[in-house]
Amino acid sequence: MSNKSQLWTVLAMLEWATGYFESKEIPDPRLSIEWILADILGIKRLDLYLQFDRPLSQDELNAIRPLVKRRSEFEPLQYITGSAQFLNATIGVNRDVLIPRIETEQLVDLLLSDFEAKKNQPIHLLDIGTGSGCIPIAIKKEFPDWHCYGLDLSKNALDVASSNAELNQTEVSFFRADLN
Repeated sequence: MSNKSQLWTVLAMLEWATGYFESKEIPDPRLSIEWILADILGIKRLDLYLQFDRPLSQDELNAIRPLVKRRSEFEPLQYITGSAQFLNATIGVNRDVLIPRIETEQLVDLLLSDFEAKKNQPIHLLDIGTGSGCIPIAIKKEFPDWHCYGLDLSKNALDVASSNAELNQTEVSFFRADLN
């Protein structure tokens, strides 16, 4: 990627970075560069292939380089892009919170299925150790009549959770507490 005279297109970057990530044994090398490129270009991953011959500007290349380096050091994509998808919500993440896991998403999905008949009742739900707030936010988006709360010891995590509630336009109350 250091050859300054080369014209870098979306496709050229996809191919180069995939090979680079493969050489570093990064899991899902193609997916990794797709996420990074889509994030930098502000487009969906699918749109990369609709714009494969689009030239990348010097500013875009300068933004991509440090992200490729971070990924080559096995940093999770969600921390690099600053967000993760969780059911029906976009969840901002950083090193103050854990990245939402697929198992947690499945657990929330089960809860939503099991309580579908009670979705219009004013049920109170408390998520202990809320972290990013993904659980109460996703539930509140599906069951707006529920009163959802998140509790965490970390002020930084609660700041992330509050930002995520605002981002997803949900009313979730977050509290700092230690259950010891």
